[in-house]
Amino acid sequence: MTSIEEAASFVQERFPIEGYMNSSKSAYSTIGGTVQRYLKPGARILDFGCGPADKTAILQRLGYQCCGCDDLQEDWHRDPGQRDTILNFVKEVGVDFRLVNGGPLPFEKNEFDMVMLHDVLEHLH
Repeated sequence: MTSIEEAASFVQERFPIEGYMNSSKSAYSTIGGTVQRYLKPGARILDFGCGPADKTAILQRLGYQCCGCDDLQEDWHRDPGQRDTILNFVKEVGVDFRLVNGGPLPFEKNEFDMVMLHDVLEHLH
């Protein structure tokens, strides 16, 4: 079984945005530990507002079936090439990523065992 630290190291080695994951190491342990406390590997997780899907990718590596969704509208997401960089990364690590731009969410009722929203509320107006 992969540990949270091993999963985070695996993802960090592949993560395409230099230095981004360095400031969130305690968050990865906290989030991973919480998920492991409530769900068994194989459970389906939606990470709503996942940004570049760093946390989502760690959970995917831990054996969960992860779907991330985001509108990728933060300023840095709109820098030239960043959107493609993120989309290539989520594909590489096996996260089912959905780009959302308003309107109904592209999910079925009861599709997920857990829904996460990390650092999302401050973006809702």
